[in-house]
Amino acid sequence: MGGLTFLIRSVSGAPGDGNAVLTSGIKGSMRRLDLMITEDPRQAGYEVVGPVTVGPPLNGRQQARVFWVVNTLDAVEVIKAMQENAVIAGSLGGEWGRVGDIVSEAAAQGIEELFKKSQTLAHIRAQHLILHVIQPYSRCRVGHHHHLIHEFGDESIYRYGGHC
Repeated sequence: MGGLTFLIRSVSGAPGDGNAVLTSGIKGSMRRLDLMITEDPRQAGYEVVGPVTVGPPLNGRQQARVFWVVNTLDAVEVIKAMQENAVIAGSLGGEWGRVGDIVSEAAAQGIEELFKKSQTLAHIRAQHLILHVIQPYSRCRVGHHHHLIHEFGDESIYRYGGHC
């Protein structure tokens, strides 16, 4: 990925320990993919922000959304990603644990794939990535696959990958 360096901003809006877990998780996941992470804005080419929303309980479930936005440092949006699932009401109010790992890993993989595709095209242009983890977090068990949907403007890639 040479030359790409990311500043990860603190995730905000998550209940429980979600902000810390997701911030740490996306950093670790991106590092494992050999994406350069810095704490110094002067060294970064891009920043990653991650606002989270969790809707009100409805029939024992809550809609959880994690948005991942990659911007240039002059605030041009390069990637916009959303992970969304209905979870058991209140299940994210404490420790996120494995859920945070799953969310962070899927987001990092999506960011990496989009930047690789952009580099193949020899430039990075404003693109949007919709990333859905279809399987509900609360039912994620070892050995089950999750479905990632990546949309690149007029092109779409559908693949199965990763284990929950």
